[in-house]
Amino acid sequence: MSSAFLCIHWPKTLQHQEGLLIILLPNIPRSILCPAYTLLHFFMFIFFISTIVLPSCHHHITFTIFCTSLKHLNSIIGLDPSYYSPHSFH
Repeated sequence: MSSAFLCIHWPKTLQHQEGLLIILLPNIPRSILCPAYTLLHFFMFIFFISTIVLPSCHHHITFTIFCTSLKHLNSIIGLDPSYYSPHSFH
């Protein structure tokens, strides 16, 4: 896998919505801390939620849907959902 770019429109750090923040996510081969690899798996997770967990949902994945799905998936695999939130992804 090569590097990836993360483009954020109007990030919180740009106070007047004056542009686009572009962050290079390098590839760190064979590292569990590789940002490019993590981003790829995050998108795979979102795809999984939208196709498997919520097959009837044909909308964008909202924050509420993401939170509900995260708690549901945690309970399915035997984790306490109260320990995990979207903030865990920071």
